[in-house]
Formats: sequence, structure tokens, C-alpha cells
Amino acid sequence: MSAFDNALNHEIASLLASLSERLRPGPLDAPSQQMLHRLREVFSPALAAHDEWLSTQLFPALYESMAGSDAVCIRDMESGMRENHRSLAAQWRALAPLLGSDALPSTDAQALLPSIEPLAALCTHLADFERDELFPMAERLLSDEALARLRS
Repeated sequence: MSAFDNALNHEIASLLASLSERLRPGPLDAPSQQMLHRLREVFSPALAAHDEWLSTQLFPALYESMAGSDAVCIRDMESGMRENHRSLAAQWRALAPLLGSDALPSTDAQALLPSIEPLAALCTHLADFERDELFPMAERLLSDEALARLRS
């Protein structure tokens, strides 16, 4: 686990991947329902918190570390992350009504798969990008003090 782990990368990406695998065979069983319930609880707050952390803490710290230098790479990363987060939010808005609520059952498994699988793929892609590129770059560019603030 990275020092930068968060709910979006850690819990939600794996939850979506597990849910996608469980739904492929067909029935919407009790464990799948529990996963859907957990997804309804955590997705929106985790995405909002992650987006806020990136835009108010990580990227400003990266820009500050590049003071006086051309930060084209960081701007491109930030722009890409914002676009991907908008895509995640849009995919979630399309999926959420299909999930039902505690009082109402969600639709059948096969109806959920066309929405769950692309969301799972994008979430995994973002988690991989952050783990493999963004966070290692932050660890190279930022001071130990700045990293400690970001990790708290």
C-alpha cells in the first residue's frame, strides 16, 4: 500500500472489480447486494474527497515545487485527472439510479454490468496511474515535510 492510499484507489477500485466479477455469472445474490450497498455509501464521498485532496493539496504542492520552472507535465497530469474525475462522476450518476436503495432492490445483475464494468475499468486505470506515475513523481519532487503534510 502506498502512503498516498485513499478510499477511491484502495477500496472502491477493488470493490468495483470484485462486483464486476460477481455479476458476470448472473444472479444478484446477497454478497453482491452488500457490495452494491457499500458502493452506494462510499463512492460519492470518496470521489469528492479525493478530488478535493488532489486539487487543494497535491497539485498545489507539485506546482510549488516547480516554482520558476515550466510545469507543463504537471498541468497535463492535473488536466487529465480532472477529466477522468468528471468521467467517473458522470458514470456514477448514470449507475446510481440502477442500484436502488436499502428499501428498494437494485435491478438485475445483467442490467448493471454495462455500467459497472466501464466504471471499474476507469477507476482501476486512475488508481494505476496514480500509483505508477503521479505519486512516485510527487515523492521525487516534494520535500519530506511536504510529503508528511500530504500523507496526514
